[in-house]
Amino acid sequence: MQGTVIAWSAETAENIIRIRGADHTNVPLIDLGIGQRVMQPGDQVAIMAWSPNGGTAAYFIMGRLVVPGTQAAQRSEQALASLVEQLAPAVIAARIHSATAVGQINPGVSFALDAPSISGIEVSAARRILIFISANITSNFFVETPTAGLMSFQLSGASSISPSAGRALVVGGSDPDDTVGNMHVSGTKVILLTAADGINEGTHTIQAAYQAGSTSTGSQLTQRNLTVIAF
Repeated sequence: MQGTVIAWSAETAENIIRIRGADHTNVPLIDLGIGQRVMQPGDQVAIMAWSPNGGTAAYFIMGRLVVPGTQAAQRSEQALASLVEQLAPAVIAARIHSATAVGQINPGVSFALDAPSISGIEVSAARRILIFISANITSNFFVETPTAGLMSFQLSGASSISPSAGRALVVGGSDPDDTVGNMHVSGTKVILLTAADGINEGTHTIQAAYQAGSTSTGSQLTQRNLTVIAF
């Protein structure tokens, strides 16, 4: 049998349904999913009557009855698209992690871990991490052994990625316009790591790592930032 929706709350599913000429308040329903959000007065619903002992039947709403190709049939798709549009920013925001360290680092000739670090990074079955490395780097080149400043990272937890020059923000090479011999750069490097790089599903921690890049230790790094988007 079928009934007519007289009143409906999209938030709570509280309802008044007219069945065989009588209005029934808060008729139980099988979970309608997105259908709960699009039901409105005038809609027709499929009703199941249950009377195991032959007494007064209990009614249950089975779902909304629609004619294919009508506006009523399009309502579920439109509601789903609207819900995705509302939720997508929140979902993406929850996957963005960022940390900054403002102090100065004077790195040595080998990679060493230091701030900033971020823990609790959840990687899904997609097994992808987008990493942004940012810093202000000063290096001196008009010296006997020119310097370079590198900022990389170490990834631990479900995956293990070691610091490397190939995955580092680097400032190196002389600047002919700087007669003092210093180069000052504010830069960002973006690195995508995937399953092919050894990224696994699970919880991760990332920590910055620094290196001078030569036998000299004259480079300086400030305003260091790691930003991670985990997928």
